[in-house]
Amino acid sequence: MVVDRRQILDSDSGFHRRNFVRLEKLVMVCTYDNPTTMRRECWQDGKLIYWYSASLLLSKGMIPPRYFFLGANIGPWKTGQLIGDRKAMDERYQD
Repeated sequence: MVVDRRQILDSDSGFHRRNFVRLEKLVMVCTYDNPTTMRRECWQDGKLIYWYSASLLLSKGMIPPRYFFLGANIGPWKTGQLIGDRKAMDERYQD
């Protein structure tokens, strides 16, 4: 999954008098239920940015979904599940 990261610049920024949207960068992201590490891993541009242990995800009622890190709230644990772009992971973890 490629995400457009956009920044809204307004008159307070001193950059321009009118509001406009500027395309900053295209980023690659994915969330992977890794069976080797038993972690739900959130990856961005080749870097592991956050993870949860599978045991935490499999226990009922521990963390309400609204408190999950962005990208980690993809439903129940499914071993090997990958949501997003596999290229977002470090090359060592790609098949």
